[in-house]
Amino acid sequence: MSERSSNTALIILLVFAMIGWGGSWTSGKVASQLIRPEIIIFWRFLLTVLSMVPLMIIQRESMKVEIKTFLLLLCASVLLIVYNIFFLVGVRIGYAGAGGVLVTTLNPVMTLGWTSIFFRNCPRKLQIIGLILGFVGGAVILNIWQISYKDLLDSGNIFFLLAPLAWSLLTILSQKIQEKLTYMVFSFYIFAFATVLSLPLALMHGLWPATDQYLALWANIAFLAIVATSFGATVYFHASSRLGSQRASSFTFLIPVIAVLISWLVLDETPLLTTIIGGALSIAAVQLINMKQPSKKL
Repeated sequence: MSERSSNTALIILLVFAMIGWGGSWTSGKVASQLIRPEIIIFWRFLLTVLSMVPLMIIQRESMKVEIKTFLLLLCASVLLIVYNIFFLVGVRIGYAGAGGVLVTTLNPVMTLGWTSIFFRNCPRKLQIIGLILGFVGGAVILNIWQISYKDLLDSGNIFFLLAPLAWSLLTILSQKIQEKLTYMVFSFYIFAFATVLSLPLALMHGLWPATDQYLALWANIAFLAIVATSFGATVYFHASSRLGSQRASSFTFLIPVIAVLISWLVLDETPLLTTIIGGALSIAAVQLINMKQPSKKL
């Protein structure tokens, strides 16, 4: 398979990963209303690791890591836990719609900023235009002109501003680690370490979920673990290594649109005209960020 065909296949998988992440906002909201976020995080990561074990056995990849890589994996696992805490606490006590837009539109902006600083990559004009367009699209979906600055910061919405900070750093760190490890080994280790590190947090609130809605709870935890995390995050981290963290993170602009469509189908929430317009702008933003700069003729 040629590199171009391989990248095309990876982009298609990345779109499906974004569909899983778009649905995670609905699943996260439902699950977080039933039990504590710390318990959800532990079981989500544990189910993710268990779902990856068969594939790791089949591929028989080397699991050896250097000390420096091991430490970087620990740092990445901490960032993964922090992001999930911000995400679940945010959807539990804040505006889920605002979170879906703020997190996914700020993530590429912060990633581009960090990569410009750490890797001294100067963003191209089309990338800058795409990022601005994506932020505008998110603002339109959010109806930003109807929400005050205080509304965005009050209650749990502050977590939606902190979540993309953790995720953008995790995106860049994953690109660095995958210079030493394959994306499957990286994903397995980061979720395994996150499971162990999140266990004490879960034990503080009772490890086993106390709820009478077990079917709804476990269905949503399974979706978060297998679809959104095991499949979605693995594809995303691999794309960060193959396509670059800036380009991979740009696909998160699709999540607000997908999240709205899934909530429409599952929760019967009719999308507004502003949501459709903002979604179109976000999709255009992804296209601009991924568009190659035309070569100059001599």
